[in-house]
Amino acid sequence: MDPTTALEEIRAILRSHRQGQPEDLWLLLNLWEALDHWLTGGGFLPRQWSGPTEADSTLHQGLAEEITDPTATVTELRKPDPSNLARWVALLAGLDRWVTVDSSILPDQWLTVPR
Repeated sequence: MDPTTALEEIRAILRSHRQGQPEDLWLLLNLWEALDHWLTGGGFLPRQWSGPTEADSTLHQGLAEEITDPTATVTELRKPDPSNLARWVALLAGLDRWVTVDSSILPDQWLTVPR
């Protein structure tokens, strides 16, 4: 598993979604599940999340839901609702923004992640 490549692919699909272009939400779901499994199992963070960096505001603008509790967000992302995939995408984008801006506060599920 290459978490950096997985996150790059996730972000590419998020960009397509934000721009109203057709996107593969099932691929997005599979990439998220693989990345979450990797991180929960103690894998290292994607390069994009491994240090202080500025969030890509164009990626998250108008797409990301405001995240206040990353642990609850991961729990919700693990149970996608097929009838409300738009919210699921917004939560995923919000979590990406959260960790991009401050990777020192990770969801509890990922606390074994080496930094």
